[in-house]
Amino acid sequence: MGNSHQTRQRPIRSSTWYRQYYPSVIVLLLVLAFWTVAAFGGLGLLRSGRAPLETLTWLYTVLALIVGSSIALCLAVVDIFRRIRRELWEYRQLGSHRAAADR
Repeated sequence: MGNSHQTRQRPIRSSTWYRQYYPSVIVLLLVLAFWTVAAFGGLGLLRSGRAPLETLTWLYTVLALIVGSSIALCLAVVDIFRRIRRELWEYRQLGSHRAAADR
């Protein structure tokens, strides 16, 4: 009789397992670049003598960019933590299956 209990083995991971994080990391870097540029000179338009309607349009555009970058930042961080948590859960499950197989 064969063993009806099959042990789950974690698939062999290639050296590129971290590629799943690229999209979220790229978003984080773009948001960081946006905020860096904004901190070093984004408010320069307010110092120049422009028409009030042009300044108001610029401020609303910047407000939309701030909201969009904040949402993108939150989604990227949540995605990274979700992936890390899933990997840790899979690792713990693998460990519990090995411990059960050793008994």
